Amino acid sequence: RVIQCLENAVRMLGVAGIDSRLVTEQDLVVGRGGAVRLRGGRREVDLVAMITIGTSFMDEPERLLGDLAHLRGPKVGRARLVKPLASLAMDKGTIPFLSTLPGWPVRGPGGYRSELIETGFPHPEFAPEYRRHRERYVLKRSFDGKDTRIGISTDAKTWDKTLKVATEGADYVIQEYVPLPRTTMPVIYRGKSIEWIPVRVELSPFVVEGRYAGAIARYAPDADGLVLSPPPRGMGLTMVYSA
Repeated sequence: RVIQCLENAVRMLGVAGIDSRLVTEQDLVVGRGGAVRLRGGRREVDLVAMITIGTSFMDEPERLLGDLAHLRGPKVGRARLVKPLASLAMDKGTIPFLSTLPGWPVRGPGGYRSELIETGFPHPEFAPEYRRHRERYVLKRSFDGKDTRIGISTDAKTWDKTLKVATEGADYVIQEYVPLPRTTMPVIYRGKSIEWIPVRVELSPFVVEGRYAGAIARYAPDADGLVLSPPPRGMGLTMVYSA
């Protein structure tokens, strides 16, 4: 899904007359005088936008002292580097730090309220609590990868194995389990009829110029311990519009 969004962005930039490419860090070559080119290409690159998907340079920090040293500063050669670290602020592993900063919760007009869910790195001292009451907790990858374990729907053996890894480092964070809200939605049944069935739903709202402008609704058949990314069996997606 993310790759498809990026490919669409490349097409939109092309319509606007901007030549852009999706490449990996291995494709960038910094030449004499700081000129940046794609490997095998001749045109100079003006701007590099760093996007991490599934992994990041934090997994192999030693490479920033070696073959990826050109990615350490505010520029790649003499090409501007956009968003070198901003995306990391969206990772779950930064929530424990962000929650220590003043200003939470953030409040706005019309009852708007934004807050950070309590998140921490699982400590070995509390491992017995996490095992005994796993139905109360969720384990998630801190910065990269997708390995979310919902205690209420994870067997004890798998939970204990993941918890052991989680308490040995900072690869996972732990949060209190909060079930997705229930509702009913019309679903096409076997391509013949429309039925209203109970589902769990997650909304991803759009805010344009400070106002609610609709949302994407992801939903799946009602069950405890649902995770909608990666998609579970029977998941659907629709748009919610504001009149």
